[in-house]
Amino acid sequence: SFVIHDREDRVKNKPEVFSEAYYKNIMKTYRVRFANILLENTIKLKQDKLSRTILKLRLKIKFQSASLHARELSLLKQLQPAIEKSREINKTKGAHYLQ
Repeated sequence: SFVIHDREDRVKNKPEVFSEAYYKNIMKTYRVRFANILLENTIKLKQDKLSRTILKLRLKIKFQSASLHARELSLLKQLQPAIEKSREINKTKGAHYLQ
């Protein structure tokens, strides 16, 4: 087998932190990360971590950053029912993906 080298520089644009594209990317990442049926309390742990981060930022008087993290926490809370439903479907036996 031969290795094909791609010499073109391919730059992946990272979205600006806390922009709309950033939150869209975060939501997609959360859907994939928390879909694992073998890990039980990952959503709860992430919510607790974000809550602690928000509290620490408020104590440090960094209100703008705290509000941006609060938005991320609210998005995670909105995603939680869909993620839990997906996990329940994935736990069932059979060809549930054909429905």
